[in-house]
Amino acid sequence: MKIKEEIKTAYLVELSNKTKIQIDPNELPRVLEGIKSGNPVIVRQGIFNPSFFVDIVQDEKRITEVMEDNKLRKFAIEQGMEKPVQLKPLKDIFEESKHLLEKPK
Repeated sequence: MKIKEEIKTAYLVELSNKTKIQIDPNELPRVLEGIKSGNPVIVRQGIFNPSFFVDIVQDEKRITEVMEDNKLRKFAIEQGMEKPVQLKPLKDIFEESKHLLEKPK
């Protein structure tokens, strides 16, 4: 997977049943629009009904994992051998079934 843009932060959508769905910053507008309109929201890591929405928070675990990877690579970076690790876009778990989401003609 090629990184198209550097992702500087990551988010979790928390639902009333304690489920947490990871989202990337570019998915945030879609999530907010779905919450505002009351329509189901489809993101790379899941689908949720906005009536179960509780909160959106930073995904500290995902951010921390990248920061730890960067600490381990500090020497290599100082030597000019390697770039720091960046947050990668989330995998789209619906990639193989997107055709099912399209409206029939």
